[in-house]
Amino acid sequence: MERVVAVETAPGRHEAWALTSLQRKSAMQSADLLIQWQPGQASALDKAAIRAGRDVGNIVVQRRQGDQMIDIPYDVTFAFVFHAFRPNSPIHKDASDTRGVGPSP
Repeated sequence: MERVVAVETAPGRHEAWALTSLQRKSAMQSADLLIQWQPGQASALDKAAIRAGRDVGNIVVQRRQGDQMIDIPYDVTFAFVFHAFRPNSPIHKDASDTRGVGPSP
């Protein structure tokens, strides 16, 4: 039941990053993308009361355009769902799959 952050990295090309890896690093960079994680969102699927659910955090995905970082669409889903709809697309499972970076200022 691994959760992933799925992004269309180029027209028709999709990639995903394991949420657990992103939680450990807090941010990852891949080519012109910056994917950031911050704590503060409880899972609605873990417990009867949402506030008792584990912290799955909040995600921001941005693409560098010139000197600016622009927010882009993404999806947080389960790895099996991503594979079902994007069977030939990669899921990056650990920090060695991308270059880790610190949080942006």
